[in-house]
Amino acid sequence: METQPFTILSSFWSLMGASIRSRKRCNQLIINKNLSFMKKLFTLLIPVLLFAAGSTYGQVSAYTFAQSTTTYTALTNGTVPSGWSGSSMDDATLSGIPIGFTFNINNTNFTTLTMSQNGYVMFGYASSLGYQPISSTTAFTGGLLSGLANDLQGTATAEVMYKTEGTSPNRTFTVQFKDFKGYGSSSYLNCLWNFQFILQETTNKMFIKYGSFVYPTSASPTSNTFQVGLRGNDANDFNNRSVTSSWASSSAGTSNTATCLLSNTVLPSSGLTFAYTPPSILPPSGFTAAAVSSTQINLGWTLNAAGNNVMLAYSTTGVFGTPVDGTTYNMNDVIAGGGTVLYSGNATSYQHINLTPATKYFYKLYSFNGALAYSNGASANATTWCVPATLPYNEGFEGISANNEYPTCWTSTNLGSKTFTYTGAQGSYNRFANSGSKFGAFYYNCNDWFFTRQIHLVAGQTYMAGIYYITDGYSGWLNLNIYYGATANAAGMTNLVAATTNMSNTSYQQLNNTFTATVTGDYYFGIQCVSNGVPWYLSIDDFSVALLTVPNCAINPNPANGATNINRNATISWANGGLATDYDVYYGTTNPPAFQFNTTSTSFVPGTAFPANTLIYWKIVPHNFLGYATGCTTWSFTTNANLQYCTSSATSTAE
Repeated sequence: METQPFTILSSFWSLMGASIRSRKRCNQLIINKNLSFMKKLFTLLIPVLLFAAGSTYGQVSAYTFAQSTTTYTALTNGTVPSGWSGSSMDDATLSGIPIGFTFNINNTNFTTLTMSQNGYVMFGYASSLGYQPISSTTAFTGGLLSGLANDLQGTATAEVMYKTEGTSPNRTFTVQFKDFKGYGSSSYLNCLWNFQFILQETTNKMFIKYGSFVYPTSASPTSNTFQVGLRGNDANDFNNRSVTSSWASSSAGTSNTATCLLSNTVLPSSGLTFAYTPPSILPPSGFTAAAVSSTQINLGWTLNAAGNNVMLAYSTTGVFGTPVDGTTYNMNDVIAGGGTVLYSGNATSYQHINLTPATKYFYKLYSFNGALAYSNGASANATTWCVPATLPYNEGFEGISANNEYPTCWTSTNLGSKTFTYTGAQGSYNRFANSGSKFGAFYYNCNDWFFTRQIHLVAGQTYMAGIYYITDGYSGWLNLNIYYGATANAAGMTNLVAATTNMSNTSYQQLNNTFTATVTGDYYFGIQCVSNGVPWYLSIDDFSVALLTVPNCAINPNPANGATNINRNATISWANGGLATDYDVYYGTTNPPAFQFNTTSTSFVPGTAFPANTLIYWKIVPHNFLGYATGCTTWSFTTNANLQYCTSSATSTAE
């Protein structure tokens, strides 16, 4: 949006002088369910499942996916845990389920798993991961397999059964979900969905097999989306599927939030099977990338269980080719299809230096053996720090090109759920820009932050920071604060700049204040909003920070300097050149002109008309609490013999 370099000072003069939500949000599918107070608030918490130690961690993103159609054979004579049948099933988890053999996922061995009634099983975690487990930010050692993850519920004939079959070393373990549907007593009426998870001993393959799916055209809603596939130790390690029109032609998910559409016309056929096979050469594990400056990213990893050497490559586009088995790659070699080699050897860390500031770098890390056979690549990325901004600094969100995209070098907490950015007005709850067309917003029940890029501050100097904000008019917006600190997180925001409480304004207002830096350094600013469950949105725009000094001289004189034929009582105006809170006005027929009055306005009409056909000298000297502008120009104009009259009513011509 249009920059407003010094709008944070517009209210400076006045600064110096002085329930749990009570209504259902029926028009929003927050988590694809009708929020009801009859719904359980907490899922069953149960002890962490036991697992045998594995030597290192792998990555499920390296697993091979295959899709086929076979015969769906319903499981019989298995174990149905108490409470895991019928229409009362909703949201529960159950841990300690015995697999019957040692199963390895992510290069970690397990003998038990946890089942969730919301359509997935977990290894290494024993509590619910909600309705979107693949994109859950909860980290743990292990992984999960999701067949139809969302808010599911049992029907009258529903049950979850598990069973181990076969003889060692070729046993299988199956978890079967029978006759499930989406949540709601009247929603998804007569839906009956069936699917199985199958684990294979020795090969450690995993299968999701779909059975009969009944989704009547009378069901409501007529469609929904579900997370399907694998997730590893954290949300960055995923191997999921995307379906938009046909389950028979599912595609690899491009993000951990990818979903599969399920509707009365888009259904998996009976026997559709998704298979995941672990790689023969495991990639390195624990691959991380962290920017430590504007020109350096540090990378680290753990060698795979075999201790194979690694090859590290980078790209600024995120596009990588596949290393060719039998090929030796050296530093600066380019992999066909994308990626430049940085390192080859048995180290477990690397420092990538001489990089471009504010740039995202992508990395792939491969294991390879003595025969030069390469594993799938482990992935990581990091963005180099921005060069600290210079002052005055203004951010109006106008640089973003899509909703929920950050301004350059900004971050936030819970983007897309509690914090938002928009490229245009949203048509409800006063979600529109203060200037330009783009802006940010907070959502109800928040205690969340936007963090700016770094800004250089000098000890002993006085600054002003401010943000414009507007609410939806509801009560419940408890606090809006501006802080600054050394790190872009809540813990790092140690210096309060400005605060306001119990906001309900329905036109944009500005929160701003002055502060003096105590230690020279590069700091992030944090904009914090706290609310309860009553309101909807609070929007923000035009954040700015400026060094507070004596003001600049006024600009844009009207009449322009040297103008002629000006009415004797014309309106005289100017623009704030920056940092002014009030103005001394000088005018007269001699140069230098005489002082007349002080005003906080940027215009005036002379109380007594100027003389006719006379050269008038005038000057504006801006002022703030630090002092007066210096070196300001004296302007001039020449009057005519006319007076300016109002046209709406009769006016006396007497002077």
